[in-house]
Amino acid sequence: MRHLLLILALAGSPATADPAEEAFGSANLQVLEGSLPHRVLQRLRKSPSRFLEEAAGLILGYGGPRGIDANGIRTSIAVQRAHIRAREIRKMLLADLDGDGRVTQEELRALIAASAARSRGALLLFHKAADRDDDGIVTLDEMRRQAQTVALADVTEADEALLLSFMSFDLDENGFVSLEEIGAAITVLGAKT
Repeated sequence: MRHLLLILALAGSPATADPAEEAFGSANLQVLEGSLPHRVLQRLRKSPSRFLEEAAGLILGYGGPRGIDANGIRTSIAVQRAHIRAREIRKMLLADLDGDGRVTQEELRALIAASAARSRGALLLFHKAADRDDDGIVTLDEMRRQAQTVALADVTEADEALLLSFMSFDLDENGFVSLEEIGAAITVLGAKT
């Protein structure tokens, strides 16, 4: 509840740069600006309230009472990839009509016949990509490997590095990023153009 009130207070507070910058320190401001990837700074400045909302989701979802640390960010990335893997495996398991853990061409054709036109191409492409030994049958291991490939393509190492750059907001250098630190950074950085 305390965090919700803080979010509301920060979201409604005016973006005056002078007092915050004074408290923040111009040297700290330059260090923070220099350590943030351009994309992060751009998103923060484009929509400070949305940035705060996303940061709050990350901090409150994967952090603790002190905020979020790098391990919490890595956990959020792992959860994103797990959701993607589950989504991808589910696609193929829907075609496993006899429940033997394998998807044959016949099972795939039966599912495609009952699927919407938009889904047909995606199913065929997934089956083809997952069938690593090109025997026309996708096994559970092949499903798992293909799902992992998709998850790593959807949440890349560059995305991971971008999320980990969030730790630049650790203004007091205690190893955690708090909503208070995000609010201070938004107040100072959000007002600059």
